[in-house]
This record gives sequence, C-alpha cells and structure tokens, in this order.
Amino acid sequence: MDFDTKKLLDHKALKEKTLGFHQEFKKFLFQGNALSLAIGVIIGGAFGGFVAKVNADLIMPIINLFLPNGSWRTAGITIGHVPKLNPTTFKPILDPKTHQVILEPVKLLIGDLANTFLTLIITGLVCFIVIKLLVKAPPPPPPAPPPPPTKACPFCLDTIPQAATKCKSCGSQQPVPA
Repeated sequence: MDFDTKKLLDHKALKEKTLGFHQEFKKFLFQGNALSLAIGVIIGGAFGGFVAKVNADLIMPIINLFLPNGSWRTAGITIGHVPKLNPTTFKPILDPKTHQVILEPVKLLIGDLANTFLTLIITGLVCFIVIKLLVKAPPPPPPAPPPPPTKACPFCLDTIPQAATKCKSCGSQQPVPA
C-alpha cells in the first residue's frame, strides 16, 4: 500500500477541510437551539444561586428560631458515639483528667439536608409559577356536538332519526316507543 505524501500534505485541501469544519461549528454554535440552550443554562444557574441565597438568608433564619441550638446547619439526630482519634496516629484520645477515651457523637445532619430540600421545593415552585404566567396554554377546543340520536327501521334496517314516525326508505309506520 503506497501513501501519497503529496495528497496527505496538500495544504490547500487541509485548509478547505479546516474551514469547512470551522464554518460548520460556527453554524452549530449560533444556530437558535444551541444558543438558546446555552442562555437557558446560564440564566438557570444564576436563578438557582438566587433561590439558594433566599432560602439560606431569609427562610432558614426563621427556622433557626424553632431549633434548640439555633443553628440549622448543625441540627441533627445523634445515633451513637465513637472514640475521638488522633489525626496523625489514629489512636483514641484520652481525657487528661479522667484518662478515659473521649467520645464524639455520630449525627445524621438533617439541617443541611432540609436546606437543600427547601431550596429544591422553592426553585420548583418559582419555576412553575413563572412558566404558568409566561406560557399560557390555549384553551382546549370545545367538545364536538353529539351526533343526532338515530334508530334502525325494523322493516328495512335503514338508519332513521329517533323521533321519526315513518321510515324514509320503505315508508313503513314506525312503532311508538313505550
């Protein structure tokens, strides 16, 4: 298999391919959908940061009033205790006065989780309200009128109106409904 080095190193062909790729990439970037998506992501990130700050600076301080120690970030449920370890030797630390192992509480930190959950709920609620106000759905089309009631003639089996007293096809007298 012979390689044609002139074809491989043809600068003009390489430049055309590069320009073609550049033009195609430029078209993709500035096409409506990609640009709209990028703007949406940027605005969404800013909106998420704003909602997080409203939650952390306005809502959670009110919740702090009802917590015993007043700090929602450290609020949690203690589920047990473990020995406090020396960070360099990883051996339990002893209390200098009692010479007993110092125990640390193991907590499920629900305060920070509650903050994240509230941020999610508030973000979802605000997005729902904004979308509801901006995107008004067209009213549903009115229902189609019901078809007129019909019945079959007992003599010729043609379809005739329900209130008919005589068949339009065979001319027979229709029985009176009971």
